[in-house]
Amino acid sequence: LDVFFSPTKRLFAPFLLAALLLATIVWFRHWRGRAPLWKWLFPRRIWLHPSSLLDLRLALFRTALQGLFVVPFAIPVAGAALALARLLWAHVGLVPDTIGLSRGVVTALFSVTAFCAEDLGRYLVHRLAHEVGPLWELHKVHHSAEVMTPLTVYRTHPLESVLMRAGAAGSITLVGAFFIWIFPGRVGAWEISGV
Repeated sequence: LDVFFSPTKRLFAPFLLAALLLATIVWFRHWRGRAPLWKWLFPRRIWLHPSSLLDLRLALFRTALQGLFVVPFAIPVAGAALALARLLWAHVGLVPDTIGLSRGVVTALFSVTAFCAEDLGRYLVHRLAHEVGPLWELHKVHHSAEVMTPLTVYRTHPLESVLMRAGAAGSITLVGAFFIWIFPGRVGAWEISGV
């Protein structure tokens, strides 16, 4: 149920309510009197369509396996970032702290940088999924919807979900390693795992 209460999720309740409000305005201006609001917003031919029902099954399957998709990446990312930072310290050396940023500022910078890097990592995996044959075979599930509902966002092959998480985890690992190397003692495993 966190998908409805987390602003990082596409099914965040305020997003859905805003879409519902916009659709209600469209209904009021163009469809009022021709179709009841409830039937116009939730037509059976869309919501009970086999494509929509597949989206529901994939969403439930994904929710059931969420631990398998998250846990394998959350813990090793911090360890890998620390290992890479140690390699940088060993082969490049310590970076002199000429700026003197506080831990809070460094954490904020890390958070913004990690967010952008994670987005870039997901974009690159998505781009490769369109361009590399075997990856396209997994990704085309996402493009196979015949009707769209908010649940269509979950129309992904389970292996593609793992690849997306891996791309995001790799990006955060690299950013985490860089920040640990540049700002030793001000970014740690908790900040990296928190992202």
